[in-house]
Amino acid sequence: RPEDKYKTSSIDVELPLGRIIMEGIFPEERMDRIEENTSSTLSIVDDLILNNTELIENVVRECDCYYTFCNCPCELTNGGCSIQGENCCDCDPCEPVRSQIEALQVINIELSELLEAELATTTLEIQSLRNELNRLARLEKYFVEDCRLWTLQSLNEFLIKTSDYSVIDGEITTVKAWEDISTIYESQIEGKIIRDWATFYCQVGGKTFFEQPEQPDLEGPTEEIPDMYLPTLESCPMEAPVGEFIDRAKRLTGLLISRLAYFKYLQETTINAVHEINRMVNDCSSMNCYPVCYCCGWDDDGNCTDCCCEERCRGNPCSYYYDAIREQLDIIIEAREAMGETVWNEWEEDEKTREEIGVMSIIRELTPTFLEDFKQHVWYPMRECVKDKTSNVFFDTQRVLGQVDPEGVMIRTPCYKEPTYEYCLEECYLEEPHLDVDDPEGTYRRCLEECLVDQAEQRGLDQIAWCRHLLNFYCCNVKWTPLIK
Repeated sequence: RPEDKYKTSSIDVELPLGRIIMEGIFPEERMDRIEENTSSTLSIVDDLILNNTELIENVVRECDCYYTFCNCPCELTNGGCSIQGENCCDCDPCEPVRSQIEALQVINIELSELLEAELATTTLEIQSLRNELNRLARLEKYFVEDCRLWTLQSLNEFLIKTSDYSVIDGEITTVKAWEDISTIYESQIEGKIIRDWATFYCQVGGKTFFEQPEQPDLEGPTEEIPDMYLPTLESCPMEAPVGEFIDRAKRLTGLLISRLAYFKYLQETTINAVHEINRMVNDCSSMNCYPVCYCCGWDDDGNCTDCCCEERCRGNPCSYYYDAIREQLDIIIEAREAMGETVWNEWEEDEKTREEIGVMSIIRELTPTFLEDFKQHVWYPMRECVKDKTSNVFFDTQRVLGQVDPEGVMIRTPCYKEPTYEYCLEECYLEEPHLDVDDPEGTYRRCLEECLVDQAEQRGLDQIAWCRHLLNFYCCNVKWTPLIK
């Protein structure tokens, strides 16, 4: 329509931060699946150990070449006696316990199939977590590369924009970054339809869209931002440390993936050991037995004139494999011990490294605390900051330089991908919660601040001590907000 070319319009990409973190990476259903998967695996391996211990004891105790009989002639050759033929031992050397062995092997096969099913579940969970982690990394890339920070809007800001457009008969087109994620959903906890307030929108086109200036280099501390995007701020009484929580979510997810990947390796090791035991037990046969041929007649000169064969064969049909079978059982036992530690190790910072944290500690303790922390310090501020007919605006760290944060500390240096800052983020991401007024010495933010001060002193770089995550956001009261000139 000809009139459409004069219509104000906007094309905005929807970036569902909260849904990716809360319902993509860390939903309760996933935590329940992981707990069931690890618990079932441990139970199956316990049964495998018991079953294979009994299997090996039966094979070693009862299988004997005494139960086989020589079926080849023993003849005089070259003045001595020798067996004429091959595979001369008949009958099953494990005949007294063969039915027990077969029954135990059937159980072994059933248990290993159950373990393979749990392995498949573990593999799918790891892949799903990696997919969600990739989404979070892609969303972060949107923030720092594709959208330009100063074009980002919170959900509330976007709703106000939508309302304004309706008044002037403007047109807004929303493009979902991920079609399968809805930011309006039914909350099982609250029992009603709610919005994900931890959602951002990025304008990428439309009639009101002008060419964006080049994004400053964000690799490390920076204070660069185009003057045309600098607002006049009065105060910033509320903070939503989005960048810190994205970083923590990525690291916590990576930790969970690494622990599950090791658990998967132990599952595979156990399955391979069970298959090896079954293979070696099947090789316990008369093929490993040998007949005994001896001289039973002599002439007057003492030369052998007649040969006889013992009725029963000799040897141990499993003797060649016994040590190897025991080794495979020991592998299963060691894997089970490692599985238990991988699942149940509690994290005590002074006693265990992060690589030793148990899966249960991650999904029962660290994850719920992180999610509650996220809701209090990101989801809630993003919901409450911008209201209709108020002068509050949600700003990234670059646009609030020189302002005082809610704790009374000046915001001086935005940091992103700076090695020293990354080091401190890694050191502190398991601290909990983000801010606890009852225990300020044990908080994530306190840990981060102390680490940065320490690193700044060691390197003689004061700027590092002032680092704030580039993707943190602040709810500020402004006199004017010229986002575009």
